[in-house]
Amino acid sequence: MSLFKRIISYLVRQLIRLSVYFNCPKLTALFFSLIARQLNPSGTYTVLCITKSIFIDDIKAMAAYGRGIKYVLLHAMYLRIIFYSFIKVGQLTHTNYHLNKCHDEKKKEYYLYLNKMFPLLKKLIAFDAVLSGNYVYSYQQELARICGKKGVPFIVLHKEGIAVPDKYPDLLRTYSNRKFIGAKMLVYNDAVKEALLGFNISGLHESKVEVVGVPRLDAYFNKKTNTGKCVAFFSFYPKDKFSYFMRDENTFQQIEERSANFHRQIMDFSLKHSDIRVVIKTKASPYCLPYVQKILMDNFKTNIHNLCITNSANTFDLVQDSNAIIGFNSVVLIEGLLAGKIILSPNFGDLLPDMSWDYFKGYPELINYVKHDADLEEYIINSNKYLKYDPKRKKDFLEGLISKPDGRASIRAEDSIIKTIESFRNIDSPPEN
Repeated sequence: MSLFKRIISYLVRQLIRLSVYFNCPKLTALFFSLIARQLNPSGTYTVLCITKSIFIDDIKAMAAYGRGIKYVLLHAMYLRIIFYSFIKVGQLTHTNYHLNKCHDEKKKEYYLYLNKMFPLLKKLIAFDAVLSGNYVYSYQQELARICGKKGVPFIVLHKEGIAVPDKYPDLLRTYSNRKFIGAKMLVYNDAVKEALLGFNISGLHESKVEVVGVPRLDAYFNKKTNTGKCVAFFSFYPKDKFSYFMRDENTFQQIEERSANFHRQIMDFSLKHSDIRVVIKTKASPYCLPYVQKILMDNFKTNIHNLCITNSANTFDLVQDSNAIIGFNSVVLIEGLLAGKIILSPNFGDLLPDMSWDYFKGYPELINYVKHDADLEEYIINSNKYLKYDPKRKKDFLEGLISKPDGRASIRAEDSIIKTIESFRNIDSPPEN
């Protein structure tokens, strides 16, 4: 983010805080309407989106490939400013919001403030529905409740769910507030739907859940891929990837050593093949980029001119422009498969034989595990030899994770949103949640 944008963002946050401090909900609504930005301004229906990270990629895809909804984007941090003006950070979390009764009075105050803000915000933006990326966020619970009472559908496009299928129920169990306040839940695949319904979440029943696929992946079906002399490695940080299910310190130490060694292998490949551009993309977390840079400095005394280490490159562009995609237990491997690229992964199977961690469990022929130094060069240089797999197996694999692999997830999502909006318009008193 540029310095100018940081300054503007800081000033906006301060103005919102002041409006809450002086108890001016209408002023807050005005600020919200001024900072919200639009996608697809010619859409027939208008949807206010409470945006976060990956979720915004789904919205952009729906604006590009959908049937004509105007999206107005309001970042979640602005709503959180109001929330934390009434409730201190850490007192209520996403998982205990409906279980912790100690702060009911503060919740009520937050509700009343939003309730006073809502009519002007709706008038200024003229939205027909509100869309969020998950149902659990503490700061949106009262907003969802107000939407239900005001006859505005609150819809969730559940951005979680491309996980190892048999691991998803465990993830859901640790990240749930046990209550859905909303009109519709759109999910990526059948495994997510079954897990959500099987968890007996209050307010959520089968008629409210619809499988639509992953809108942000539609681009791989709608844009022609390129084939350049480029390798893209989507780096991983061991503690982020393994801490959730790793309890054995000795095994984790071996994982850390193997991870560092694999990063070194990628750098060594780059040094040996100066005609191939190698990009290592890290996560945005502040510790991820230094992690990779340290491995480079500790192992190589010379500059590798064709190696780029970055945390800001566009993932879609990297996948499209590369002929080999490398990562570990990452959605980007699925994206590489969709783009028709060879996909590679470091091998941790011998260290984690009894744990469910691999997307490709049951489909080993779709991915290439790098077990030895020579494997990396062989798979990349002779990639065409390893791209000969059964299309039906590929289709079966993708259906389990992204539903129908047809590039029409955005259309399905928008159709469901429009039907939900129209169903609210056709009843006199929408059901309260």
